[in-house]
Parts: sequence; structure tokens; C-alpha cells
Amino acid sequence: MAPFTIDVEAPRPTAHAASLGADAIHVDGAGDEPAWSRAPVVSWDTDYAGNKTAKTTRARFLWSPSALYELVEMDGVDPRADPAPTDVERARLYDEDCVETFLAPQGTYARHYDEIDLGPRGHFLDVRVDRLTGAGDAHWSSGVVVKTRLDPAAHRAVIEARIPMAIAPGAVMRLGLYRVDADGPARAYLAWSPPRTAKPDFHVFDAFGKLVVDR
Repeated sequence: MAPFTIDVEAPRPTAHAASLGADAIHVDGAGDEPAWSRAPVVSWDTDYAGNKTAKTTRARFLWSPSALYELVEMDGVDPRADPAPTDVERARLYDEDCVETFLAPQGTYARHYDEIDLGPRGHFLDVRVDRLTGAGDAHWSSGVVVKTRLDPAAHRAVIEARIPMAIAPGAVMRLGLYRVDADGPARAYLAWSPPRTAKPDFHVFDAFGKLVVDR
């Protein structure tokens, strides 16, 4: 039997993934391919409780039959370099400044959803989460490819990623977009669709928005 859900607060926001079509994306952190201009922008500056903050994060999505592409722009990023390698998972990246994308390709009644954390210096962490038990499979790999560009003077980062998955036009996925701001004097937890919980909690499935795969 499919799990029963109740929306925490309706309506929840909707993002759209534009078709990549015959174009191509070279994942290099520049985000300057013409196809990105067709992708609608979603932005957020609210925290998990719905309060406004001073930091804005923007995201766009493109899709092909074999992948979802994500472009993220982060303002207010710590410009310091990080020598840790970016070609392996960064353990506990969610404790650092990062953007977290939660995806449930199977929609509202998905048993599992995927958490893909992306850092402004190219680090990543991906986990498949069991929605009913809350257990996370850290051995699961999304196959994400991520590249970033950091502008230290502007305290700004651009993150470009390719997430392999089978995608069909017209599909609707559940989507959560979050940011952990760990570089400021006080840690902040920002959310595109705030769960409005008493304490920060990004794993509230019913608070996720939607990602519509445009035809």
C-alpha cells in the first residue's frame, strides 16, 4: 500500500525543468551555455521557519532523457580555498556551506528519495533515504558530476551538475531545495519550501515542492 501523505502547508512551490533538446551542456561550472537561458529560475532567501535572511540562492534545471542538469548560484559564500579532493564524496558535507537537492523521481508516493549535497568548491555527498524509516544509504551513488567556479571578490559561487537518471517529458517529481550557511557567525538553514518545523529539519517529505519536467 502506498504511504499516505498530508501536506504540511499548501500550496507548495513548483519548479520547472526545461528540455535540453538538441543542445549540450559541458559541466564546467560556467553555466554559460545558451540552453540555461531557457530554464526558469527559482530562488529562495528564507530559512526553515519561513523567516527572511540576507542570503539568496538561485537554481535552474534542464533535462535530457538520461540526466537532470542543475545550475546553482550562491551569494554570500566564504571565499577561502579548501584543499580537500573533490573527486570523492565529502563526508558530512551537510555540516558545511552547501546546497542540498532532494529528489523523488517517483513522485508523491515514492518510498525513497535522493539527497545530493553540492558545495561551492566542488565537493559532493549523495545519500538515498528511506522515507518511512529515515535511514540513509551512504553507499548509494547518484553518479553526479559537479564543477564549480568561485568568485572570491564577490563572495559568489556557481555550481553546475549533471545527475544521471531516466527522465520522461511531463513527469512530476517531488523536490526539496535547501542551503546550509555554515560560514557566517551563526549557522543558518535556508529552504525554498520551508518545512516550518520547531528545529531545522530538511527531511520533511510533505514539505517538498515539485519539479515539473516540461515537454
